[in-house]
Amino acid sequence: MLLEPTNRDAFQSRRPGLLDFPYPAVVMSTPRKQNNPARIAVIDDHASFRAAVCRTLASHGYVAEEHESVTSFIAAGGIVRVDCLVLDVKMPGIGGLSLQDCLQRTNYPLPVIFCSGVEDEAIRREALAKGAISFLRKPIEPSALFRALKTALSRGFASKLPIQRRP
Repeated sequence: MLLEPTNRDAFQSRRPGLLDFPYPAVVMSTPRKQNNPARIAVIDDHASFRAAVCRTLASHGYVAEEHESVTSFIAAGGIVRVDCLVLDVKMPGIGGLSLQDCLQRTNYPLPVIFCSGVEDEAIRREALAKGAISFLRKPIEPSALFRALKTALSRGFASKLPIQRRP
């Protein structure tokens, strides 16, 4: 699990252009290894939700990393490491829909699964229209999350399955 870097001032000064991704060539040329388990980034401002989702993902063989904000995810270089995002819609600062828009503008095919406590049908329709794999309402059912992940990873960089655990 990754924590937000301690130097928050550096990110505050960079904030206006943060979603312009200063390294698109690096992002587009980073190869993914077929035999590694899928790496899922969980970006949500609620720590208990992030931790619960990451524990659930890890117990099923995925590599999960936590981020409390879009800013911490980008600053930690998560965009070059992950195969799928589990993302909240509304967070302080940059929201999930803004990150989804940015990914589309950079033609970066990173699948997005939204998990939100907000029951706003217009936001749900917008997210799905922009290519989100699924829009799950909190509290989420693990089976619904795993169905969405299976779909997301089959459409991602490569089909990645969780680590097969031996009995």
